[in-house]
Amino acid sequence: MHTGGKTLAFLIASSMLSACGGGGGGTVGPTPPLVTTTFTSWRDPVAGKAIKIDGLGKEVSYDFDLGSQLITGISHPPRDVSASAVFTFNDAGNLTGLLLTSGSTPVAAFDQISVMAADADFVTAASATSTAIMSNPKSTAWDYQSFGVWENGLDANSGSHGVMSLGAPTAGSAIPGTGTANFTGQVVGSYVSAAGQGQTTVLADLNVGVTWGTAPSLAFSTSNTRTSTNGSLFGAPPVDLTVSGTLNYQPSTNTFTGTLNTAGGLSGNSTGQFYGPNAEELGGVFVLQGTGLETYSGAYGAKR
Repeated sequence: MHTGGKTLAFLIASSMLSACGGGGGGTVGPTPPLVTTTFTSWRDPVAGKAIKIDGLGKEVSYDFDLGSQLITGISHPPRDVSASAVFTFNDAGNLTGLLLTSGSTPVAAFDQISVMAADADFVTAASATSTAIMSNPKSTAWDYQSFGVWENGLDANSGSHGVMSLGAPTAGSAIPGTGTANFTGQVVGSYVSAAGQGQTTVLADLNVGVTWGTAPSLAFSTSNTRTSTNGSLFGAPPVDLTVSGTLNYQPSTNTFTGTLNTAGGLSGNSTGQFYGPNAEELGGVFVLQGTGLETYSGAYGAKR
């Protein structure tokens, strides 16, 4: 995926219908604006709805040289931000619109959306100067969350990209107090090389072993990492982007955090939470960096 820079603001306009009747003719007034529904589960009906999901995210800004097509500077450390998405579905239940917000700033309103060719559990979205990959609401992989990566300002010499984890959070009192559980899922992200080359999308399999109790922890590890640069077929990554680490949370709360590392030497913080009525799923975000430009930003989701 390409990283870039103009932050865009968009308005969602209501559609207008007009018709002429036989003989005398007539008009039909404006269609009522689509009512936004708060997300609870992808098992609920979505046809004809705009569904808003809130959560958390991280983002970085950077400088980009349009001539060399390389990133020349990137912010350290990443910013922790709130995040949200509005998924719009037509009457047939197909995803037709996506509005992402990072912090208080709209990232982009996307109306070019398609299922990702390499992995149907994700959808790709594009606008004139922004791109995103989000988990596919029509997939059965997750019931209580969405997560993804976005990049904007594709025609600019500075910009930002970020990751987000959204969903229906588990109440702290519903998180188990004893035992263990294993969660499996996926990571989607973007990678900037040490030389400043962006435009690289990352997919990986995820395993999280959770130990509940008085000192709860999450053992985080990825495998089968593959990358695609400039729309190429997914293949072996240019460096070892296998991620591992331990995340921790306080009992009876629903936020976990900790340090993750790649086998290639990148390091950074990850933050996430449990989703679903009984912590059926978990999701989170990370941004892992070295001392220079090299950056691996990822969002993840997993189910037990």
